[in-house]
Amino acid sequence: MKKLLGTGLCLLILTGCSSSGEISAAEQRNNFDACKINFVKVIPDAQYSSNKATFDTQADEACGPLLTLDKVGTANFVSPVADLNAIKKASESSMKEVCKLVISAAYAHNEFDTNAIGETIEYDVWYNRIRSYFKKAAVILRTMPGNNTSLINAAEQASLNARGVNAGSLTPGENLLYSACNISEDKVMEDFDKWVN
Repeated sequence: MKKLLGTGLCLLILTGCSSSGEISAAEQRNNFDACKINFVKVIPDAQYSSNKATFDTQADEACGPLLTLDKVGTANFVSPVADLNAIKKASESSMKEVCKLVISAAYAHNEFDTNAIGETIEYDVWYNRIRSYFKKAAVILRTMPGNNTSLINAAEQASLNARGVNAGSLTPGENLLYSACNISEDKVMEDFDKWVN
């Protein structure tokens, strides 16, 4: 869609020529297409190129009403504006969810260690729970914009082999995730102690 903008083509919102309030399907489609072009043209090229699918979806949703509005509705339609911060906000929100899962896995390791003393507990059941946190983190990371390959790999590694801070040393995958989430090993132990006491 961005390539169309360089041609100098100027599409106007159409209201049709008939006296009734109806607009033909072709005119509604033209209105929709013009709205999308105007929506996208204010987005910096580099930002649009790196997040094309997200911005196109945003444009489709924002301009969608024009596919069903009559003349009056079209005349009163307020042209939507792209939210240039939406991707950043969504990414930040998703990263918070990832970090919640990482800290949950850290606490689960400590909880396992605490409960293992003098008790018989199901190792596989417990570690499947810990692995599930990292698997969910990998799923979220895959949906986030940008290049998250190293973090996705780290979450997948941790879902197969994670040691927790109480084991003496973290795996490389855990280390990377802890670092990305600004989680320190000392803080995990300190917060966990407060949590259980």
